[in-house]
Amino acid sequence: MVAARLTLLRKNHELSQQDLAVYLHVSRSAYSAYETGRRSPPLDILLRLAAFYDTTTDYLLGLSDDPLRPLTLDPLCRAVAEDYLRAESRVRSQLYEQHLLVRELIRFGPPPDSPE
Repeated sequence: MVAARLTLLRKNHELSQQDLAVYLHVSRSAYSAYETGRRSPPLDILLRLAAFYDTTTDYLLGLSDDPLRPLTLDPLCRAVAEDYLRAESRVRSQLYEQHLLVRELIRFGPPPDSPE
């Protein structure tokens, strides 16, 4: 399964085996062996390929048919998101408006007549 997935991903990204070999710091024949199934890529290569293609090792190994990485949030962001989802509609609207104001302040800075 790894061989087929590596070949599919490489072709979908319009890359050559040499391109991947250079990226992985292996010979083209070593990379070719991963795609033909003559050799299994070592863990460090598998991890680099998953990161390169922005997918999961489970997808590369054939343990999942979903190539997308799950969205992960740090604990603080997860807690804020959970609080937002539990909030009433009115509170959600207020939080959203505050979020837009903060984005504008970050983007443009405080208004000229306001104290910093």
